[in-house]
Amino acid sequence: MNKNYGRFDVLRCRALATQCLLLLCLTSCTLSLGGTAGLEKYYTLYQTEPLAKSEKHIDKSILVRDMQADGFLRSRKILYSSTPGVISFYRLASWTDTPPRMMTSILKSMLNQRGYFKYAVGQNSGARADYQLSTTLLEMRQDTSTVPGKVVVKVRAELVDMQTREVIYTEIMEREEDILDHDIQSAAISLNRAVVETLESVSIEAETLRTRTNGDSRK
Repeated sequence: MNKNYGRFDVLRCRALATQCLLLLCLTSCTLSLGGTAGLEKYYTLYQTEPLAKSEKHIDKSILVRDMQADGFLRSRKILYSSTPGVISFYRLASWTDTPPRMMTSILKSMLNQRGYFKYAVGQNSGARADYQLSTTLLEMRQDTSTVPGKVVVKVRAELVDMQTREVIYTEIMEREEDILDHDIQSAAISLNRAVVETLESVSIEAETLRTRTNGDSRK
């Protein structure tokens, strides 16, 4: 057996061990110095308090279509802007799901809590409904043009009578909320509050304008 081959294997093992140790040290340094690994934060949209029951009820159902959106509004990015027409997003913070999906779920829940309609269902339920509510997320961002800034949420809603195909109403609901601190957590809290208030307006307005247009059917 050639001793040089054995010596070569030993040297190669030592070199590999040194490389592994160096890689481990570099990884540890990255984490200890605040590297990006494992530091991303996730936020969710949720209803803070249940809505009060409606004083009026009708024996009609409503179908809530999936909320539509364009561009970054369809993603999980948390958006901010300091200049009109220019949108940026936080790199280490995201929503747990896309805002349109979360907002659709919240809106359907609100309509069922109110109890004005017999029930509210989603478009994938396969159930037939008397009315259809379509929504589009037009704007949802943190305005950083001032300090600490504010948030803006804008939603377009359209209610349709499925029997007559008549558009009962089309309106844009908009909310602005001040931010307490100039950071992502404060922005997420304010965005959630603005979203909830906007969707409350959408759900209650659906009752109000339906009553104005078609008359009151008290049960």
